Amino acid sequence: MRAGFKTIELWAGSPHFFLSNLEYDDCKKVSKMAKERGLTIQVITPENCTVPYQFAAGDPDLYAKSFEYFKKGLDAGEELGCKVMAVHSGRGYLNEDREEGWKRGRDMLARLAQRALPLLWNPFARMRPIWQLLLMM
Repeated sequence: MRAGFKTIELWAGSPHFFLSNLEYDDCKKVSKMAKERGLTIQVITPENCTVPYQFAAGDPDLYAKSFEYFKKGLDAGEELGCKVMAVHSGRGYLNEDREEGWKRGRDMLARLAQRALPLLWNPFARMRPIWQLLLMM
């Protein structure tokens, strides 16, 4: 607060915020901590450079677990009121054609975008009903 920040990016890596392909930290608790400090969480960034989850994983099981991990990131972001989930595109393996890794990364991003559509992190979903706004006038 002393620095004048009002919004933050939440890095989803322990000990800051636990996120896995199966579960994540209590978003209500984290949101409360942010609000007590006058902050809003605008961006969630799942760790994906030093953990086993990877956008362009070549192993089908790891790719599936990675999708579930990033999907949990979308879910946590939605609960936290984030407008953005920042991700790294990942990369393929050094012993394969570069295009293969890019294809898996693009596919992962497309699947996550489809998953985010119902959540939409739509500003209208968080707006007060029009009658409440009219009562305030």
